[in-house]
Amino acid sequence: MRQLIITAIINHNLQSRDYWHYLEGSHDRSERHDQICAGLHRMTDDMLLAVYQRTLLDNPVLIVNVDEDGKYADVYLPRSKYYGGMVADGSIHT
Repeated sequence: MRQLIITAIINHNLQSRDYWHYLEGSHDRSERHDQICAGLHRMTDDMLLAVYQRTLLDNPVLIVNVDEDGKYADVYLPRSKYYGGMVADGSIHT
């Protein structure tokens, strides 16, 4: 089930123009994308579910970084045009 959720999040990111715009700012887009994917695999189950639920909302998040413990992610909200930090309960702090 985890792999299905991770795949859905990755597909959501790949379909987003904002995600590609974010990657264009990276020195190596492929490496940055791989780092984000690896971060998704580190996420705790609660965090992964919270991120997945946010991708289904009107203002979905794009994951741009995940901490080593998998309990916190830096996210970008393209419609609101701001970055924040997301925790496992789904709340985002700026």
